[in-house]
Amino acid sequence: LLVVEDLGTPLLWCLGTPQLLLPARLVKTLPFDRWRGILTHELAHLRRRDQWVCRLELAAGLIWWWNPLYWLTRARLDAEAELACDAWVVWALPKDRLSYAEVLFDICSTLSLARPMAPSLGVAGSGRFFERRLTMILHNNVPRRLSPLGLVAACLLVLFALPSWSAAKLVSFDP
Repeated sequence: LLVVEDLGTPLLWCLGTPQLLLPARLVKTLPFDRWRGILTHELAHLRRRDQWVCRLELAAGLIWWWNPLYWLTRARLDAEAELACDAWVVWALPKDRLSYAEVLFDICSTLSLARPMAPSLGVAGSGRFFERRLTMILHNNVPRRLSPLGLVAACLLVLFALPSWSAAKLVSFDP
């Protein structure tokens, strides 16, 4: 655990040994009993191995930075990872649903008043996405893992998105 002064939200830093970075403001103001949901959410990222997905996203970005499909896919993967970790919290701590939703709301409300402090803010995003997260936390039971159909769809997306696997033919010019 590392407490960082100018950090907006808790996040998992996975270069080398994984470290949980916590905003100093949150450490000072958040009661001890409210940390369970946040810690469970961040540890769910580690358990799901989301750091490897992020590394693959970055490697793909080196190749397909110009492709809008890459940017849409990356945003969708990040959003789905957040929803999956929220579902993990709901599964692991069913009695702490309301407390977890309140903490997320508090973090977002303080973020909206301050300037963005970090490039990767898992809680941030569109209002509709945050509304979807809160609705899922408070009302729905959502699976924590990708369904077999979702896995097949992701594999097909990768297969069709790779330009190196296209059917282009090498044309030789003989003078």
